[in-house]
Amino acid sequence: MVSAGVILVAAGLLATVPLSTAIGNLTDDPGIEVSVQAGIAQAGTVVLFVAMIAVAATSVLLARVGRSAGALPRWIGVTSWFAAGALLLGASVALLLPFSAWIIAAGLSWRSPQQE
Repeated sequence: MVSAGVILVAAGLLATVPLSTAIGNLTDDPGIEVSVQAGIAQAGTVVLFVAMIAVAATSVLLARVGRSAGALPRWIGVTSWFAAGALLLGASVALLLPFSAWIIAAGLSWRSPQQE
């Protein structure tokens, strides 16, 4: 829940500069100064990276707990490290795709005690 909130703040910071520039072009407003734009974009990237650290740690912990409870197969535990590593490489959509695929695979392969 906290990571989702942090990601929302990061998205707001990252969207501020393009939105203010677009609105400024429509209204002939100079908008945010260039030096401030760079600072806002950098803050958004840092906040997003901090959120990705928490999400990566949570995914590895979830896989470890699920594996020890017998609810997840071994390959999900192993691939959680690769998905977490992709998250830690940086904030881009392409690096979020392995994590998204891992989440779907973990959800589809989760076994409850009643299924055995």
